[in-house]
Amino acid sequence: MGYFDEGVHLISSSIPIFTELGLKQEATLNILRRGLFKTNLMDFNQASLDFQNCLSSSYELNYQRGIGLAIYGMGGISLNDGNYNQAEELYLQALCILNGVQEDEAGWCLALLVYTMRLMGDSARGWKYAYQGLELARSAHVYHSAAMTILGIAALLADKGEVERAIEFHALVMKYPLFKNSAWFHVIAGQSVETASANLPPDVVQAARERGAERELFATVEGLLMELSQHP
Repeated sequence: MGYFDEGVHLISSSIPIFTELGLKQEATLNILRRGLFKTNLMDFNQASLDFQNCLSSSYELNYQRGIGLAIYGMGGISLNDGNYNQAEELYLQALCILNGVQEDEAGWCLALLVYTMRLMGDSARGWKYAYQGLELARSAHVYHSAAMTILGIAALLADKGEVERAIEFHALVMKYPLFKNSAWFHVIAGQSVETASANLPPDVVQAARERGAERELFATVEGLLMELSQHP
């Protein structure tokens, strides 16, 4: 059983337990988490059902975090489907809700706005969101937002022809199982780096991967923030 498949199994078994215990917010969050895991498995039909159920339950509970995260999850499906304008709208809506409620998860929205802008061909706005995402990741000190933003930056760099740096940042992020095992992150961002790396000699690619594997996540965040503040 794969990483996300096992996660879906464990999460699914917990939902009726939380429901029976009257822990409605926890049950709702686990429905959301299952949808996110299903997204990473590219099972968008089930993911969509989970996000809709989470959204409905969160409105009933007046649970702002659940509302924001359900909308965030829907953005991932829109992004995969090529509905980039809709994805942008959903991520901005989720960001508005999660700001001040759950700082690290607001960072997820900023990170995926990087991906969205890139796919829309608006790299300038992509870099703007990358800077904001890195700032928030630094202040909240959460790896998820930091790594997600850096993967988006890797894709932007590959587009610019800075392929060795793109490979380094991609290799850094791939140290984390969430990203290494995700088909969705591969399709949305990682694939572009791998495609660009095919044009380089194998020894150059390997050396860049080794440099990336040796990087420390938050030291890389600090370096990128300094670089981007000097060259906005």
